[in-house]
Amino acid sequence: MEFTKTSTGRPSGECYVEFATKEDQQKAMLKDHQHIGKRYVEAFEVQAEELDKVMQRKAVRERTRGKGFVRLKGLPFDCTKEGVEKFFEGRYRL
Repeated sequence: MEFTKTSTGRPSGECYVEFATKEDQQKAMLKDHQHIGKRYVEAFEVQAEELDKVMQRKAVRERTRGKGFVRLKGLPFDCTKEGVEKFFEGRYRL
């Protein structure tokens, strides 16, 4: 899981979540427009290439082959890894 920051180093309200399988990623997309705290969260399917660009490293592609990714947008600015894990708890392997 990678939280992104603005150019000033503040939380952007976005993170990239890696799932163990494409099937888990597809199930995770059902969480689109659900809430973490008072904020509704948007979920977007992304390709490994987008994650490569965000993380600025090519090694991600090999490590992520066959896995699925979801970008969460609209996270509360104080959201933590634990908050995202709780959001997806139960049916998904992160």
